[in-house]
Amino acid sequence: MAAARREHLRHLVWPALEEGKWVLCDRFSDSTFAYQGFGHELGVSFVETLNQLTMGNFQPDLTFIFQLSEEAGLARKKESLVSEDRYERFPEEFHRRVSKGYLALLEAESQRCVPLSAHTSIEVIADHIWRTLAERHFLSHLDPSTLS
Repeated sequence: MAAARREHLRHLVWPALEEGKWVLCDRFSDSTFAYQGFGHELGVSFVETLNQLTMGNFQPDLTFIFQLSEEAGLARKKESLVSEDRYERFPEEFHRRVSKGYLALLEAESQRCVPLSAHTSIEVIADHIWRTLAERHFLSHLDPSTLS
């Protein structure tokens, strides 16, 4: 996992950032914090050391953390046509620990991490993301009329 992350950084993320591009990742060091540190109970200190060795002082500028109740998550899982990944087959207690990890991250990194309710429509979520990007001046170089 750490070796793959380092390669991802060296060959994709850092070169793209050097070119002034945005890089969006659906999972990165923050999910490692929650899943490995809390879900697999490897501990915060271990994961922080692993991330430091892998990434140095690099961290995402902004992380959106989607929040969904356990009940809603299980209901969506039952309705989904997509096959389960290995994490979805883990016991409910594992997912509770992961959720605690994300809550700890939101508390510790409140300037960088933004909670989003996944109970709303995709349009509402997208609007919240755009507003957050604008408020934090990530969009200042764009023409505002093109953001609707």
